[in-house]
Amino acid sequence: MNHRGLLLQITAARVLWQINGETNGISQTYVEALQKSRYSYIRVLAADYLAEFCADQRVTVPEFEAAIQSASQDSYVRFYAARTLWEVNGRTNDIVPILTSGLKDHYTYYHNNEIRQLAAETLGEMRSGARSAVPDLVTALPDPQPAVRAAVTNALKQIDPEAAAKFGVK
Repeated sequence: MNHRGLLLQITAARVLWQINGETNGISQTYVEALQKSRYSYIRVLAADYLAEFCADQRVTVPEFEAAIQSASQDSYVRFYAARTLWEVNGRTNDIVPILTSGLKDHYTYYHNNEIRQLAAETLGEMRSGARSAVPDLVTALPDPQPAVRAAVTNALKQIDPEAAAKFGVK
């Protein structure tokens, strides 16, 4: 299938799910797009949609486990896989390093500020489970994007209020 057909297929699956609650084959549609598309924006979109679906349905797919282990995956795909696995099963050990790498992503895609912001927000939601991310969050405090700075500030306060105060975060 060409990239337009694949894009149409994953978008239609998402719309049917959002409007009708139709879930038949939706995860397989997204997984196929993740695996078959040679276009990174389609893989990213499929990962985002699959993450949204898995988090809502409280399910995960084996492909997400594989994605977080694969350094060859797009950083967006790895990020969404990691975030979803945490949302579904609460694991932090192998997720925090992927999220902290998302904090440092200034160059991969033109929407990388969204990943930095979501990484900080997710780390904040992990609270003390993300304590190992505090040095990376401190490094990210002067991020050029206001929304990212706000997310980093909030994450620091949620994870370690004492460290936040030490670095002047109010």
